[in-house]
Amino acid sequence: VLFKSDNICRERDASALHWEMLPDGEIGLRAPDGGGPISEEHSFSVLSDGSFFCVYRTIDGHPTVAYSRDGGHTWPKREYMRYADGRLVYHPRAANFAWRASNGKFLYWYHNNCNSWYDERNPVWVLAGEEADAPEGRVIHWSQPEILLYDDDSYIRMSYPDFVEDDGRYFVTETQKDIARTHEIPAAFLEKLWSQQSL
Repeated sequence: VLFKSDNICRERDASALHWEMLPDGEIGLRAPDGGGPISEEHSFSVLSDGSFFCVYRTIDGHPTVAYSRDGGHTWPKREYMRYADGRLVYHPRAANFAWRASNGKFLYWYHNNCNSWYDERNPVWVLAGEEADAPEGRVIHWSQPEILLYDDDSYIRMSYPDFVEDDGRYFVTETQKDIARTHEIPAAFLEKLWSQQSL
């Protein structure tokens, strides 16, 4: 679910905050029909037309994506994530986040394998995302994958990331249960990823 507050930016008393739970009704964002019972760790982004984009993990070997055109009240279509050419994206039961960068492009963190459990979180892969028009509104087209991080120890499980921009520099954070690390990503790497002619 997504929690919405209409007064969080102006109300200083936490007990006076108004909260609304979205989507409407009694059922939150789930895997596509016929998918498994797990849909967790939702990552939300707002597109240039105000649409909401959400990606989240399942145990189906693929992440699920959904769009809302009404501020999160309804999410009419849930489907497994695909590359721009229509192929399915593979991902295990691990955190997978999408971030909108200051240039309007997107970066997606995932693990590029179809394991249905918690393992196989090394290496980390990324996709570049770019908005495109669709009959229902703006959508994100995703590039081909590139490796972002890896560890020589195949048992290392990098996960729970975040993305930070600072004065033209890019950083990602990740944790491995008992250690947290920050990595500076060369700007040239991301700029080349974002500049692919066809996502």
